[in-house]
Amino acid sequence: MKAPIYIVLLAFIISACAEESKVDDAGYSTTESGLQYQLHYLGDGERIPQQGDYLTVRATYLTLSDSIIIHPVEEGETSVMQINDAAVKGGMEEGLQLLKAGDSATFVLDANAFFMQWPEIARPPWLKHIQQVKVNIKLLKIQSEKEYVEAILLEMTDEEMDEQELLAQFIDQLELDKDRHYIDGIYYVEERAGTGRMPQNGDILVVDYEGHFVNGDLFDATYDSGEQLEFRLGKEDQVIEGFEIGLRQMRVGGKSKLIIPSQLGFGSKGSNTLIVPPYTTLVYDVELKEIQ
Repeated sequence: MKAPIYIVLLAFIISACAEESKVDDAGYSTTESGLQYQLHYLGDGERIPQQGDYLTVRATYLTLSDSIIIHPVEEGETSVMQINDAAVKGGMEEGLQLLKAGDSATFVLDANAFFMQWPEIARPPWLKHIQQVKVNIKLLKIQSEKEYVEAILLEMTDEEMDEQELLAQFIDQLELDKDRHYIDGIYYVEERAGTGRMPQNGDILVVDYEGHFVNGDLFDATYDSGEQLEFRLGKEDQVIEGFEIGLRQMRVGGKSKLIIPSQLGFGSKGSNTLIVPPYTTLVYDVELKEIQ
């Protein structure tokens, strides 16, 4: 749905067990899809977000009794999201298209749709009965895709620029369609459709893979060792973020190619083993063998 978004989770609060199930309608407006919203401050922006725009926001996610679910770790931390055609009706993206730069508002979202839209966020058992979540949000900036890309390029180092050039050449060689294959910051190419179920947070995944650089050099493979990789989906610091993003698209028995830029791989430092250099795109051929 969107360009990469980095949200840091704090504790889900047990006091939410006593949460009321629905918000009081007083003070809220409602869209045709059922999204409830309340405007708090009108900024001086003139432009309304359009499909494909990138939005810089500051958001806090709450239960209806204002217990914090998700909050930026540092004061002033922001996130970026892209408005796309797959936006969930009644979801946060619909609400954001009601705002202009500088506006702040509260959205009341269907909890089931929210946790489905953000699968990287595990829904704790004590929030299972909650029907709605509340988002306090401020829209800071609206950029077209061209403006967003140009801003990123201005901030890039020479190493980052080199990586992007090599990645672009590699994508051209494979003749990939960005609109079709670009998912949440990685390129995802299904090579064999699986017939089993798709993974969910908390599942233990069993996979085989080969990892290459874009020049074709092999840097890692389970096939060589004969030991499959097992890890719990959604648990931090087990695999790189882009690897999880790719596996969330698969079904058991499937095989896919994951092309993962360094931002969702080993970043500016490279791997601890020094095998993967800084600012290096990775290419994984992955088979999802089993979900436990």
